[in-house]
Amino acid sequence: MKIIKEPNKLLKQLSEPVTAFDHALRKFIESMKDTCYKEGGAGLSAVQVGLTVRVLIYALDSKLDRFGVMVNPEIKFADYGKQSIIEEGCLSVPNKKIKISRPESILVSFKDGRGRTVVKRLGGLRARIVLHEIDHLNGRLITVYE
Repeated sequence: MKIIKEPNKLLKQLSEPVTAFDHALRKFIESMKDTCYKEGGAGLSAVQVGLTVRVLIYALDSKLDRFGVMVNPEIKFADYGKQSIIEEGCLSVPNKKIKISRPESILVSFKDGRGRTVVKRLGGLRARIVLHEIDHLNGRLITVYE
């Protein structure tokens, strides 16, 4: 898969919910994982590889070799009382780092690759990665924080 880069207009589109939880979706997710690993990314959204559906992956460890999957994610709670400012980069906006304030913990509801509902609390870097990727699903790049 090829990473789409700014200024491609696809990156500013709102992604559509996934309705079919089939073999094609699971195969697509595996390709996303391979691409993210090869590119050294901490996360990746479907729109970054050309498909405007609400799918993201996020790193589960610092080696960036295992990924969690979220389909149709929805933030149920974000702790805006505890935020941190960290410099973020983006595979779709190469050679640019922007300091962004994000909540340190979130509660997110999503479907796994088979369509089962999951609710998960995330903190620290995982929360930041998921919020970054949800921004992509909503047509927002890190450049909106400049």
